Amino acid sequence: MRNPSRERLQNELAYLRRKTVELEDQLRSLYLSRRVNLSLTAKGSLDTQETVGTGARVWRRIAERQAQGRDKSERENKRLKLVLEGQIALAKKLEKLLQKRPDVMVMSDSSGVSQKRLCLGQVEDPSSMYDLFLSELDVLYAQIDSVFQQTGLEASVDDSFRHAYVKTRRGPEDEEELYAELQDVTIIPFELERASSAMWHAVRRRYNKNSYHSFQGVMERPDDTIAVKYRSQCQRSGQDIELDAIMVMCRFVERDRLAFVWRSVSCGDGAFSGMYTDETGWSVLKRVPPDSGLDLTGCVMHNCVHVVPKRVDVASDLQQNEIGLLTNVVIDSYEDDVIALSAMMEDLLLQDTTQGLGVLQIVDCVGGSDLFAQDTFDLSAAVLFPIVTLIYSYHNFDFDHEVYLTSLEALPPGSFEHLARTFANPSEMALFRVNIDSLRINSVLDLVLRISMNLTFCYRVKRVMEALIWTRHREYASGVIKSVDAPTQQNPVPKGVAVAFTAFSLMVLLSTYKAISDSKVACSAHPDCVVYAYKWKISDDLCPCVILIDVDLTPKTYKEWIDPVDAYDKVKALAASGRLTSLQIINRLLLEWPEELRLCHGLRTMYVLVDLAV
Repeated sequence: MRNPSRERLQNELAYLRRKTVELEDQLRSLYLSRRVNLSLTAKGSLDTQETVGTGARVWRRIAERQAQGRDKSERENKRLKLVLEGQIALAKKLEKLLQKRPDVMVMSDSSGVSQKRLCLGQVEDPSSMYDLFLSELDVLYAQIDSVFQQTGLEASVDDSFRHAYVKTRRGPEDEEELYAELQDVTIIPFELERASSAMWHAVRRRYNKNSYHSFQGVMERPDDTIAVKYRSQCQRSGQDIELDAIMVMCRFVERDRLAFVWRSVSCGDGAFSGMYTDETGWSVLKRVPPDSGLDLTGCVMHNCVHVVPKRVDVASDLQQNEIGLLTNVVIDSYEDDVIALSAMMEDLLLQDTTQGLGVLQIVDCVGGSDLFAQDTFDLSAAVLFPIVTLIYSYHNFDFDHEVYLTSLEALPPGSFEHLARTFANPSEMALFRVNIDSLRINSVLDLVLRISMNLTFCYRVKRVMEALIWTRHREYASGVIKSVDAPTQQNPVPKGVAVAFTAFSLMVLLSTYKAISDSKVACSAHPDCVVYAYKWKISDDLCPCVILIDVDLTPKTYKEWIDPVDAYDKVKALAASGRLTSLQIINRLLLEWPEELRLCHGLRTMYVLVDLAV
């Protein structure tokens, strides 16, 4: 008597035995192809070193492009090796289980309408599936801790952990059904906050990109939930296979971790007609524990997925290769999703780092935020401030063109250029000369100060670069660059030195503010003192005047010509501090020199124009 169920089990066992042999052959072929690629690469590198001439740059560019392709091929080979090894192990486990327990249902029946587990080809309106999955998310979230405790993933930080188990459980109708449990651990060398944001962004971008239908109903957590129907492609035996899937995923943001739970069903056409998979997943992203023994900071992601193969019609006869293909596609789909999401998340985090959005956070991780702030200030003072000053001066420049044209008509050709300084405002000319002279090196002290400031700036730039290099090494070298020697870690500055430096800086700021305030008050009664020094007010009320300019180029009345203002008392008062370096008196009465001018040892220019004939 013909027993269809037993025949299906026998076909499954026969296919798995044959598939195990094929997969082992493919694994050996991958090892051999990798050796051939390595030998060809070594030969190509020798040929590149011998290439000289004008085409060197072209060959260098080609070699770099080939090197990138080789790296990508090596990564793909490693991934394929892991996939094949997992498939071999899962196939052997499934074979042993079927030999021991021939009465286990390999594929459960979903013909019961009450269970609502229908193949997507028969679901024209996925709203009922969305509603069902959304109602299950809170229950799945409540199970997340127990799931990872039972699997032993809760405290694991082993990045190489990636297992697939074949298990059985009681189905919705109390039947014993077969399912695959996929577990893996991933180390992410970035802060939890940045990794959480990048992970959710990668998930939304990946599934929304291929979606052609999304849930339009009301959700309790719309910003934290994805409900889409999408189509994805994968390759199996050189053929492209399209899978339709409905997925509902929700994230739960906690204080010290980020949790994901999801439900999905997927099926394909052609060879997969009448079959689909029912998937339930849990994922947790949390910080690496301090006692983990890992020499890096970052977070760890634990994933656990239950995949149940199902078919719509239990009475239909399925070919043996169709049943085996379903097992392979389930594992491939999960591997593709994990690899794609991890790569997309790492790309987002690296983009964020290289584009400078997280530079301040990186420097702060190694105690270098003060260096970054100081260099930003230096950049502003050396580059940005002069540019702003020039723009301000350009927009506020005022020149009397009518006076200029009158001077050109009254003076001989070419004489105005030689006498332009005479027609300019003396106060403005004095301020201009002071600003220009401040850029010159007039003494040994100026030279020492300029060189010291430049050396200090170079030292701070060096410290910032070392901080960036150390941070990048600490984040990536542990998982990517195993053979690179760690750079010398920066020694932190003692707190006593930091306190003393801060106190000295505050003292300088307060002293400067007091000197400016005292000098401004002392010289406020002398508007003809266009430039004055900054000093503390100790005992006297003398104005520390540096440049005194009292001129009247265009007297308005005859009385002003014959009876000019006496400037003796003004010069006497402003020369008493002994700081005068320039004195200009025009059309003012100055019959004798004040004795206080003898105190001005730095007096370099003195221009006095008085009409004594009147």
